[in-house]
Amino acid sequence: EFFPQTAPVAVKAFIDMCNAGFYDGLTFHKIVADYLVEGGDAAGDGSGRPPFTYPAELASTPIVAGTVLMRPASPSPPANGSQFVILLRPEASWTGQATVLGQVVEGLDVVRKISRLPSTQQTEKPNYRPLQEVRIRELTIHEKAPAGPGTGS
Repeated sequence: EFFPQTAPVAVKAFIDMCNAGFYDGLTFHKIVADYLVEGGDAAGDGSGRPPFTYPAELASTPIVAGTVLMRPASPSPPANGSQFVILLRPEASWTGQATVLGQVVEGLDVVRKISRLPSTQQTEKPNYRPLQEVRIRELTIHEKAPAGPGTGS
């Protein structure tokens, strides 16, 4: 589920990149067991340049398990690019520090399974790189059907 009310530019950029096939075939380049998975880098290791950058949209949206946020492309001025993080546990200290794109509403068990794959941990650079390549087959956007009469909302 996307949060266009608090991150309209990020939501539009992410959806546009998905629709253009940008994420298809990219890897999750960083995994930390039961904490986070990170992907969306064209270079495949977190060092790549995004196709474009746009301003960060910091909000007080709570950071809970399943929160999807944009990894900053640059800290000053705060800017987003293509990399995203899916968190697997609450992180109150991150509230207001990153652009919250949305929330995983289905499939968090799969994300958790990916996070538990063997990785380089802290023994070699890049840290927490999966030992086995994990690729995004295809990212597709499905619009939620509007609530109709008798559906409760």
